[in-house]
Amino acid sequence: MNIAEAIRPTKHALDRFRQRVLPLLPKDTRAEYRKYSQMEHLIKRVQLYTEDFHPAYDGLLKANVFLNFDEIPPIPLTFVINPVNNVIVTLYTQSGWNITSNEGEITWRWSA
Repeated sequence: MNIAEAIRPTKHALDRFRQRVLPLLPKDTRAEYRKYSQMEHLIKRVQLYTEDFHPAYDGLLKANVFLNFDEIPPIPLTFVINPVNNVIVTLYTQSGWNITSNEGEITWRWSA
């Protein structure tokens, strides 16, 4: 079992996934993963390694990760994790990346 499988997302984190990540996916993939259980499955697919973690505020941890799909470029995400309760409190796309979309094709460029 990888670390991501042991950490479950909160409803708030799933709502943020729906708001921030689903729009970056192709339409057919969005339709396939619109339920909470399916979004949770996607989040648990992310590979987390101990070197991904760094301290955040109030004893929380942040992990910079990539959500990988076959048909699109990896999506850079940051998970905010409560290590005591083993939950992802929230998530968002990593800062420093610019996203462009041209005729449905998504491109990420590092800008920081």
